[in-house]
Amino acid sequence: MEQLAYQNPNPVLRAGADGKIIYSNNASEALLKKWDTGMGEKLPPSIENLVKKIVKGTSHEKIEVRAGKKVYLVTFYPVPGEDYANIYGFEITGQKKLEQKLRIKEKQYDALYTLGRIALKCESLQAFLDESVKLIAKTLDLEFCKILELKPDGNFLVIAGTGWKPGYVGFAFVKGGKWSQAGYTIFSKVPVIVKNFAEENRFEAPEILREHNIASGMSVIIGDVEKPFGILGAHSAKKRKFTADETFFLNSVAFIIAEVIERRYAEEELHQYKEKLEEIVKERTIELTRANEQLSMEISRRKKVEKDLENNVYFLKTLLDAIPSPVFYRNLEGIYQGCNDKFSRKILNLPKTEIIGHSMQEFREQFSEETLRETEYNDKILLKEGKSLPNELKIKCAIDGELRDFLVYKATYSNLAGEVIGIVGVMLDITERKKAEKALLKTEEIRKKEIHHRIKNNLQVISSLLSLQAENFSDKKHT
Repeated sequence: MEQLAYQNPNPVLRAGADGKIIYSNNASEALLKKWDTGMGEKLPPSIENLVKKIVKGTSHEKIEVRAGKKVYLVTFYPVPGEDYANIYGFEITGQKKLEQKLRIKEKQYDALYTLGRIALKCESLQAFLDESVKLIAKTLDLEFCKILELKPDGNFLVIAGTGWKPGYVGFAFVKGGKWSQAGYTIFSKVPVIVKNFAEENRFEAPEILREHNIASGMSVIIGDVEKPFGILGAHSAKKRKFTADETFFLNSVAFIIAEVIERRYAEEELHQYKEKLEEIVKERTIELTRANEQLSMEISRRKKVEKDLENNVYFLKTLLDAIPSPVFYRNLEGIYQGCNDKFSRKILNLPKTEIIGHSMQEFREQFSEETLRETEYNDKILLKEGKSLPNELKIKCAIDGELRDFLVYKATYSNLAGEVIGIVGVMLDITERKKAEKALLKTEEIRKKEIHHRIKNNLQVISSLLSLQAENFSDKKHT
């Protein structure tokens, strides 16, 4: 059994109730060295007291012991009926490293979560950046952290930082170009890690780092690598190796910072746009108010004009209907646009609605082919030469079916631009006059015949008298 314990790769020891080492295998050397003891020698007081407690009790206990670079989980077991305790060690260095790594990751994740809350809480971008560098330095256990903004000239301005001497943050510039860490980071487009600036040959340490005796650090790009906002740098005055997890954390923070900056800039632009828009709306509101007032006045004026026009239209309609003769007006295509009651009732015996929008050719029962041809001919002369030529037409009136004589007077009418847009006509019923003229002509013929007859009779009387006078004169001459 002792041979098996001796070959065990893990520490195996036995200690008596007096705290002395009774047995140890080769693997126990690290623990013995840690406790500064050996075979037959006493354990340190804290371990001795624990052994005494275990020997007297019935349960085991565990402790962690760091020996050099290794960590052991040491378990103390009582041996029933014996005045000693068995001690077994198990190396857990890898496990402890993993636990440490997990704790660091948890710390970093907590920091990222906190950073997100800070982004929501801070009213200004500068306040957020100031809190961010403090949180980064605390999380990575570093003395210095800074945020550099890339300027149009290619240099960088320190806009936020922690650990730096007064007068640097907000005022100090860092040169750009490949010969500075910030410029090299922009150029390489990947995180840049410096283990020891004294041995660095890719670029030179800028003045701000030399002034603060910076020994190591890392830097990452904030924003798009093609259009970066700037650089996030974390530094230490001690030589230090930065892990991949720490680089990932710094990159994650840079991403959050870039998002917050972009959002804040967008909010600022939106705020400015909103103010500008409000100003425009205000100006437009004033303009619209004025325009509305003018429009109201214009509407009132137009309503008055429309009312006057309605009155004028009604007056003209009344006037038109009061004219005892038929009146009509047509457009240039010969389509009736309106007429008075005399025309609609006497000539066509139709409602005005059945006349307007129709041409003369659609009322052939009232207008003969000869009337249509003569009307078309006279309309062309009127439109071409502007001459108003009254012409006589025979029209069959629909109201009584009688064929009556009309003397039609026509003229053109124009729009406001002076353009001729149609023909207006007035029809004078001359049927009775024509009858009177015929009767007068007949009377004149009778009168002429009577006069002719009387003249003829008088001439015969005169001729007879002259003949008689001549005979008398002849008789006197002979006598």
